[in-house]
Amino acid sequence: MLWLILISLAILIFAVENILDKFIVDKELKDPLLLTTVFGLVLYIFYVIFASVSGSILLPIGLAFWGIIAGLATTAGVALYYFVMQKEEVSTFITILAIEPLVVASASFFLFQERLNILNYAGILSIIAGVILLSHEKRKTTVKNHLLALTFLTITLFSVRNLIFKYAANEGAGNAVFFWFGLGGLLVSTILLALHHPRIRAKARAGTKHVAIIAVLSAIGLFFFTKAIAIGSVSLTIALFSAKPLVVLILVVGLSSFWPKIVRERLSRLELIKKISAAILIVIGCALIVL
Repeated sequence: MLWLILISLAILIFAVENILDKFIVDKELKDPLLLTTVFGLVLYIFYVIFASVSGSILLPIGLAFWGIIAGLATTAGVALYYFVMQKEEVSTFITILAIEPLVVASASFFLFQERLNILNYAGILSIIAGVILLSHEKRKTTVKNHLLALTFLTITLFSVRNLIFKYAANEGAGNAVFFWFGLGGLLVSTILLALHHPRIRAKARAGTKHVAIIAVLSAIGLFFFTKAIAIGSVSLTIALFSAKPLVVLILVVGLSSFWPKIVRERLSRLELIKKISAAILIVIGCALIVL
């Protein structure tokens, strides 16, 4: 049962992280690139140190190259994540992001010849229905469509990272790939720091510190997640993790009602029913894909 405790902690940590991300990008540090810089520096340094103390970091040139690409893709994805988070409601954005297993499963079918069964196809339909329900508005705008497109691009970039990790694992890269992943991310983060560091003084220092704390939380959450996968069922662990949008939604509802200074969203009965229904459809879909 230890794996169940670990994945539950990981879900809670990442859900809290999403809420804090929304608060910071809305209230404290309204600069997605600067947020990406601070978050990336802390997170990628952690990965470089972790891989360095875990054993050899030597890899064939090809694998090392793909590790660096994973870092670049992640940094671009994080930048888009903060940009869309600033414009969109956190409960809606995080729920749509939860369809990432669909992208990974579809790509794995073509890249790694992984077969899909009837439950997987049912999961795909469930996810599509959830996204359509969540993205439906009485008055559609080009801004909404634009943000939806950026959300799918964010999902694609994170999926590229996960597919590279899957490929590296199949090739027996072990933890060494995380060193090159961190190196690629640090490369972009350092360039962004050189371009953005004069603005740190002009921005809220508290926001910068909070982003660093979030990066540490992310590292801890990832540690719990990977440990849960290591000692428990991979499929069940990932299926349970797909329930994170529901946890985010519960936190948003609670904060909007009792602490709106942190997060405040529309909570009409119809809107709440729509979000809950969409989140349940996507969670069920993700579970069916990975089981």
